[in-house]
Amino acid sequence: MTTEEIRALFAECMKRVGSKATRFAVLQRLCIKAWCAETADPGFSQPFDPHMPAQGQNDVTALVVNDLCGGTIYHAVNGVYQRYYNWTHESGNFDVATVAGQEEYGSAWSEVHREQLLADESKRIRERYELLRERVIAAMRNALAA
Repeated sequence: MTTEEIRALFAECMKRVGSKATRFAVLQRLCIKAWCAETADPGFSQPFDPHMPAQGQNDVTALVVNDLCGGTIYHAVNGVYQRYYNWTHESGNFDVATVAGQEEYGSAWSEVHREQLLADESKRIRERYELLRERVIAAMRNALAA
């Protein structure tokens, strides 16, 4: 599915909910449905917990949100924590930490190009991203079929 097709599918989901939910709320629901142990960072300090599904999902979620909304991906560092955020300038900040209710932002920010992030083989980012992307697409299709 092309980026244009995935954005059109997301736009259809947004039309379906109308003014009942914000774009952020729809993104949050889609991510929560799609996150799983296989999409989590294999090097994350804690195993996947379905009660806290956002843990270890920052990098791949930033990529998927970028597919859905466009924008710029940033890398933030705060001590030992590293997080990835996707910023859409026209609509505000959509990031995995906020989606998950974690408000800890890094103190040093730098823009990251998609291909640079996807090239990180140590965390299997491309494989995890493709799985999360497919799971989000399936969640959108299920929402539209309901």
